[in-house]
Amino acid sequence: MNAVDDEADFAVVTCADHNMLAAACCALLSARNQLDRPARFFLVTLDATPADHDAISDFKKRHGLPLEVLTFTRDQLPKVTRGRWSPSVLTRLFLDQILPRDLDRVLYMDADTLVVRPMNALRRIGFMRKPAIAVDDFIMAFPRKVQERRQKLGLGPDSAYFNSGVILFDWPSTLQGELLAQARHKLETCLDNYHATDQDALNAALEGKWVRLSPRWNAQTGFLPEISKPVIVHFTGRRKPWQRQVAWIHREHAKTYRQYLAGTPWQMEKNRSLPGQVASFLLHLGKSIEGLRKSRKLHGYLNRPDAGDVWKNDND
Repeated sequence: MNAVDDEADFAVVTCADHNMLAAACCALLSARNQLDRPARFFLVTLDATPADHDAISDFKKRHGLPLEVLTFTRDQLPKVTRGRWSPSVLTRLFLDQILPRDLDRVLYMDADTLVVRPMNALRRIGFMRKPAIAVDDFIMAFPRKVQERRQKLGLGPDSAYFNSGVILFDWPSTLQGELLAQARHKLETCLDNYHATDQDALNAALEGKWVRLSPRWNAQTGFLPEISKPVIVHFTGRRKPWQRQVAWIHREHAKTYRQYLAGTPWQMEKNRSLPGQVASFLLHLGKSIEGLRKSRKLHGYLNRPDAGDVWKNDND
């Protein structure tokens, strides 16, 4: 296999607007650092300015990151209400129109993710004749919530519901089945029932067409305290580790962002004072005590008897 083919067999992509560009570049760098062979890395920018592109170029050169930058504009997105989510989250629904068609496996990652352990297994894991591989969303641990979501989306009573922040696509099958086009259509025609916009649309389009992996491959903030050795951490809370107010649970990840962004136009501010760190810990402790009941549900869900069968493809 030549170098071009070796890279084309696996691609990593994320999408970001101005506010998330720094995080997106860090996500892609973390992916590069946790792969043992070359891959292709794509950053889809939404309405990026010339200054944004200069900052991306600086980041690429500083880290030797072979990053391919693709542009998208807001007027290409559907005119839908997105709630608290950025318009850039809808960009992933257009990846079939943005990315090259000659790729094999495409790993989509949200900009607020970080790969913290080797993820080479994603290059060889089996799709089981399905076009996508994903991880259960946090709400799967709460039967009432997930049942409400199923009813809103018209999913079957036993259908799983995935988090769209990390999805591995069999790219030829995804293109052939026009799955992203189906998700776009569902979003535009069923928006009133969609709370999580693009994530709901993807779940509706991919019902029964995805393989479930362990949450360690998409360790959402709510799952994180219960997960041993996460591979991809997903900062789904409002407080992000590259921001000034870092959640206590993400304090170690903040060091990674500080290291990645040092010397770039996005360089982070200095560490908070000791009183600030103490306040962060006390807030974390208070939330942990308040969430004991929720933690029991999460623990029970992650350790249920059938979890080994559901996550049988989870291998190192």
